[in-house]
Amino acid sequence: MTALAVVWNLDDRGPPSVEIEAALRGQGCFTPDAVAIKVVGQIGFGRASRPTLPEDAFDNQPFVGPEGAHALIADARVDNRGELCAALGITHAGRESDSSLILRAYQRWGERFVDHLIGDFAVVAWSQTEQRLRLFRDPTGQRPLHFARSSRGIAIASSPQGLLALGSVGSALNFRHLAEFVADVPRHGQETYFEAICRVEPGHVVTLGRDHINSRPYWAFHARTLQLATSADYVEAFRERLDSAVRARLRGPGTAVGAHLSSGIDSGAVTTTAARLLGNNGIVVAFTSAPREGFSGAVPRGRAGDESGPASSIAAAYPNVRHLILRSGGGSPLDVLKRDAILYGEPLGLPCNQVWWSAVHQQARQLGLGVILTGESGNLTISAGGLSVLARYLATRSLAEWARQVAQLHQSGFSLRGLLASSFAPWLPRSVWRSLTQYANGPSVSQEGISLLQPQYRAHIRSLQKFARGERPEPNEAIQRWRMLQAQDPGNFRHGVLEHWGVDERDVASDRRLAEFCLSLPPELLLAEGETRRMARLALADRIPNAPWPWQRGYQGADWFEQINRTTLLAEWNELRDSPAVQEFLDRATVERVIRSWPETGFETGAVISKYRLMLLRVLSAARFADAAGRTDWNPPRAGLSHKSEPSKRSADSK
Repeated sequence: MTALAVVWNLDDRGPPSVEIEAALRGQGCFTPDAVAIKVVGQIGFGRASRPTLPEDAFDNQPFVGPEGAHALIADARVDNRGELCAALGITHAGRESDSSLILRAYQRWGERFVDHLIGDFAVVAWSQTEQRLRLFRDPTGQRPLHFARSSRGIAIASSPQGLLALGSVGSALNFRHLAEFVADVPRHGQETYFEAICRVEPGHVVTLGRDHINSRPYWAFHARTLQLATSADYVEAFRERLDSAVRARLRGPGTAVGAHLSSGIDSGAVTTTAARLLGNNGIVVAFTSAPREGFSGAVPRGRAGDESGPASSIAAAYPNVRHLILRSGGGSPLDVLKRDAILYGEPLGLPCNQVWWSAVHQQARQLGLGVILTGESGNLTISAGGLSVLARYLATRSLAEWARQVAQLHQSGFSLRGLLASSFAPWLPRSVWRSLTQYANGPSVSQEGISLLQPQYRAHIRSLQKFARGERPEPNEAIQRWRMLQAQDPGNFRHGVLEHWGVDERDVASDRRLAEFCLSLPPELLLAEGETRRMARLALADRIPNAPWPWQRGYQGADWFEQINRTTLLAEWNELRDSPAVQEFLDRATVERVIRSWPETGFETGAVISKYRLMLLRVLSAARFADAAGRTDWNPPRAGLSHKSEPSKRSADSK
């Protein structure tokens, strides 16, 4: 993984060597001897790398052409190296870094190189003739990329911290965006949690000039349904793409790789596929989080609070899987919020999950594992196929076929009311849909969160209703899944995990080839014969033995409420309530009333989970981030970096 920095001074400040060094230093997860900076006139390019791939040893970026005519830097893992080399006519690719392949692809295809590239990437390209910078991010935002511009210049860095370290980029908080976080509004647009900093959205290219900025998507949803001859053909195609996605992410870690393993479909698919591909040549260390020994607390109906049993049965089928169950050690979400307040450059959305997620990272570091495989986007790709598919049946199939599917699902135990609601939801008036969902489920996290904001921010959130989570679904649920894949934007978290624990997280389920295949499946391969998640059931039968269908969904961090009480919550709030940043966007009296209403029972109910596990902890996360960000000196004095610096006008690195 590579931290990027570009500074283009538009005034008379001179070469930006010092600024680039500061931006790289602010992204402090990289060692000084992996730093390289090149400056040509008023623009400079820097990178600081932490090798995670074999070919990183040959990475000699920044690539700067003669007289600075063009330049390129990249933070990338290219997953289709073979295909790309064949298309580019490269016959000996062993000493070609991934960034070098991207340079060659950009020289061949220009902006359309992204159509030929599979993997996780953030790329910055420069044209002296056009006086333009172009910024690219992978479709699901696995690598971060941010920029800031003013009349004095343009600055680019992988993380917000890199830009804030410049000093010339303001650190004022974006309270509108913090309010959106509290109300659980999905990410959209270029805004970040800092007023002066923008993000490149996943699947987008941003063009920056002296007086020009443009952002456009390049990864579009194509509502084409894949047509294959038989179910067996779909199964074979699915397995090929899953194997390819896992194989690509096994590049680099050597003979041992970590993996998340719950009792769920997605992590099971990733772990077992990695074990099959490694065979006798390596091991998979599978981590399963579980509540403390003896935990018998209530969990939501139909959910598994302790997934270690089913996970153990999956792991036991593979001799090269080493299974580690990490039981709760009394860690509190409040401690995590304090420790990691600004680590990611944004607040933590699910503090309860961050407790066990951090425990996995810590154990991986102790074991010397540099890579952990995850399947966190899997419910949008690998295991897609819930009741929302019924609306597509209604829109694209005969009424008789839709009715047959509803009848079979009803016989399998689904309520008729839920089946009808899922079928007709896209055509209900939005106000009716909101009323029905609130009646059935109680207030949403968004509705609860709005009540804790200052009045001016409540109005802002209501103006964004079309982005709200739980908004009326689309007739084709695949469109919704595609949007959600881009809205997740985990890039800053990937960067922070590498910085703090030295672990490179790789999400198999976000693989573009796998995602596009899953988004193109016909409804019969997602939901049919009274079964949900049909594609996963069929395709994974060869690798997950004795799969416990129907699969019981897990509930990670089930003992979360044992680590929190009214006293600890009030102590946390007392540290934060008088912070100027917190006063700006939160209704402090209402927050305190919610804390004082902390219940003694009912932690398995939807109402308590929504109000306290999700909403209240989310509010405290936003408050802790805002307070810490407001107090932080983002550019503290530090020792200078030892790096390769080439301020000369000419460079021979262009290929």
